[in-house]
Amino acid sequence: MKIGFFSDTYLPVTFGTEISMQTFKIYLEKLGHEVFVFCPNYNEKKEEKNVFRFPSVCLIKSPENRLMFFTYKDIKKIFDLKLDIAHSHTPFSAGWLAKIVSQKLKIPLFYTSHTLYPEYAKYWLIKNNKILPKLMKFYLKIYGNNCSALIAPSLKMKKLLEEYGVRKPIFILPTGLDLERLEKTQEKDSEIRRKFNIPLTDKILLYVGRLTEEKNVRFLFDVFYQIRKKRGDLSFVLVGEGNLMNELKEKAKKIGLEKKIIFTGRIPWQEVIKIYRSSSIFLFASLTDTQGLIILEASYFGLPIVALKDDCYSGMLIDGKNGFSVYPYNSSLFAEKVLEILNNEKLYQEFSKNGKEIALNFSAESQAKKLLEIYQKFINSEKV
Repeated sequence: MKIGFFSDTYLPVTFGTEISMQTFKIYLEKLGHEVFVFCPNYNEKKEEKNVFRFPSVCLIKSPENRLMFFTYKDIKKIFDLKLDIAHSHTPFSAGWLAKIVSQKLKIPLFYTSHTLYPEYAKYWLIKNNKILPKLMKFYLKIYGNNCSALIAPSLKMKKLLEEYGVRKPIFILPTGLDLERLEKTQEKDSEIRRKFNIPLTDKILLYVGRLTEEKNVRFLFDVFYQIRKKRGDLSFVLVGEGNLMNELKEKAKKIGLEKKIIFTGRIPWQEVIKIYRSSSIFLFASLTDTQGLIILEASYFGLPIVALKDDCYSGMLIDGKNGFSVYPYNSSLFAEKVLEILNNEKLYQEFSKNGKEIALNFSAESQAKKLLEIYQKFINSEKV
């Protein structure tokens, strides 16, 4: 089968959408299929097999996402590939290119809704604006109903797409864990602690993700401040970058915890794995995520999870089994749950063991096979 992935963002950007696309591409190819990626040019000099890059311009609020441009010559080259499936990972410029290709070749068009755009739209142009989120919901309804079917990476996203008015079939399919990638670095590394000045005696509370408004990282600062009042042998490590980094560093100084709150910035994947393996508990407070890949990664490394309750993690974070799903959204309650795990070794070990077992149920190979089953239902169907 020849499959086309269309996206307004791709590697070297390594957020959720890009990792999802790369993971599915790798495992679909391992299963004997061809995957072609149509994405922006980030001035990459390295050529990649079956990756076609196009001119693009940056979007001010989100420079990794691009508005792509295509000529008829470009589109003709895609037609000539004789794809069997057009799979869009964006509702914007590359998404409409996928629509053109699907219509011309009379093949199914799928759309994976990776991003909670109406929430992100609150921070576009005017902070906390109310008009753009409504327009975005309407736009997603239009694009979704122009597809053969949609992929929702979580129950949460499926419900939201239905609320927007999407009436096409919606399949829930989270991205799988690339177990080979996770196993590349086997051991914890004290060098990581030395590099980021983390005391060897401290237990590490970990966050991995963007340092941006929609990730609700300030909430975790309030949580850590409360926890530190009761336990001094803790460091809070934030892996990632974003436009809130300077503000958060200043906040760490104001509350007197600049030596205990560590910002790694963007670091190589091998170092991220070492930090996972060296950490004790994973903290997450975002309510705008659409899939729980980061939760699965942390669980795979045996970290109990404490996160705000969200349908996004359905089946991945099971309250009382591999961590705590906190509701109501109260920082004091969240802090209590973290301390409960830290202060109960038996509970910690139980959550750690259960988390790894849960994560192994979401392997990338099994998820890729499920995607192929979905594709097959629509090939040559009347729903195109």
